[in-house]
Amino acid sequence: MEGDFKGVSKPATDSFNLPILTSFLSFQCNFYVTNLFLPIILLLNRLCHCQKFT
Repeated sequence: MEGDFKGVSKPATDSFNLPILTSFLSFQCNFYVTNLFLPIILLLNRLCHCQKFT
């Protein structure tokens, strides 16, 4: 009985967790992309400005 119950409950939990998981992942991606690229862009900006002055 336990094996049958697990087999039935797993797809239900997967289909329920999928939208939450995808939205969480997309949020994480956006968060990391902003946090990673913002300093890099600022750094590149500073380097370009420094090269112009020298």
